[in-house]
Amino acid sequence: MEPRRFRKGRDYEALEKSEWLTLEGDCEASFEKSVPLPSGRCGRIDVLIDTRDGSLTIIEIKSTDWDKIKQHRIRPNALRHIRQVIGYLMHFHERGRDVCLAVCYPSAPSSSRRRRAIEDIFDEKRVQVVWTDERRG
Repeated sequence: MEPRRFRKGRDYEALEKSEWLTLEGDCEASFEKSVPLPSGRCGRIDVLIDTRDGSLTIIEIKSTDWDKIKQHRIRPNALRHIRQVIGYLMHFHERGRDVCLAVCYPSAPSSSRRRRAIEDIFDEKRVQVVWTDERRG
């Protein structure tokens, strides 16, 4: 029996990926794309959007509930997620590809102060943060 939080995370990831199955225009999505990391290990991109103009969007899906994270862990957790997508970036950047990075979360924290702190961390590193419930809203 799988713990509830893992099942909830997997369900959110499946729902989020389903949003990218029906892209229109000059875009194509691939899922679970393996790429080499600077460390020599391999990483797995949740969603990779490839456009005909040659640009890419890398989307990492996280089921983090920011309201449950202790205040002193907010920055380290956000930076860990950011480092993960930046690691993916290097593979494509070395090949001359333009890449946009994004991390999707189910919802923003209920505290506007906490939300602003998280968004500021992402802004510092030039990574988009997406609150899925607001995108669908």
